[in-house]
Amino acid sequence: MKKTIAIIGAAGNMGSGISFNLAKAGYRILLAGKDQSKLSNLLTKIKESVPNADVEILDCSKEASWEADIIIPAIPFQSQVEVADKIKDVVTGKIVISISNPLNETYDGLVTDP
Repeated sequence: MKKTIAIIGAAGNMGSGISFNLAKAGYRILLAGKDQSKLSNLLTKIKESVPNADVEILDCSKEASWEADIIIPAIPFQSQVEVADKIKDVVTGKIVISISNPLNETYDGLVTDP
């Protein structure tokens, strides 16, 4: 049975790249994010490149996380707590992979102690 992966922040650079590659690998992908037009463009690009891709857009990160086996929050470090609060009730027993780096807003230092 194919795994379902929710990409929260799929419209961003990292999220879209991960979504595209996982769709090519044959996973069911749930795209979630704030910018619906960027998500629509990403969905179109994925379908053009991988016509049989199993990809859809969900406008709620909690709903996407609920449906997913694996959740990848591809979001800025500063947004992690907010997103974790939204999805915490539906992630029990699921794999959550954070790809965030604790960089400051100018990307020239860390917001955490080294």
